[in-house]
Amino acid sequence: MRKYVLIVASIVLVAGAILYLLLGGTSELVFKLEERPEEVIYGQLFEGRPTEQRLEALFIDTRERSKEINQPLVVVNYEQDSVPLKQFIGTMGNPKRSANLEALKMPSGKYVSTKIESHSLVMPRPDEIREAAENFADLEGVKLSPKESFEIYKGDSALVVMFWCL
Repeated sequence: MRKYVLIVASIVLVAGAILYLLLGGTSELVFKLEERPEEVIYGQLFEGRPTEQRLEALFIDTRERSKEINQPLVVVNYEQDSVPLKQFIGTMGNPKRSANLEALKMPSGKYVSTKIESHSLVMPRPDEIREAAENFADLEGVKLSPKESFEIYKGDSALVVMFWCL
């Protein structure tokens, strides 16, 4: 009996390791410092708990709109203590103007960015990404804005995370 448990455990372990590799779990974060022009994001502000249904609905609606107009989905994460979660969720580019969309300017200037192509199951946590970006920024002699980060979803398989430099 013990022999069978060892065989099954070995198979599960090997399958898990292969799945982890296939999902991109060993991908390293490679950062770059880039100059970007001002861009406008059209969307809506969300403030509340991350478990609220309206957050999921807003994200899904915006993702569908981004596909319709062939523009990236953008999530602006605001760092703060007072509200559990504050995000602006929208699309880049000039969508068909809607009464319920707000315009948010993404300032021009220097950004530290990284492209993540691993599956969300094995993707680094946001705090790990920020810490690695801060370490890179220190090496480059720049300081990251502590207030926000930008997630740009390009299709279903690529995510670019950017931090504005002060």
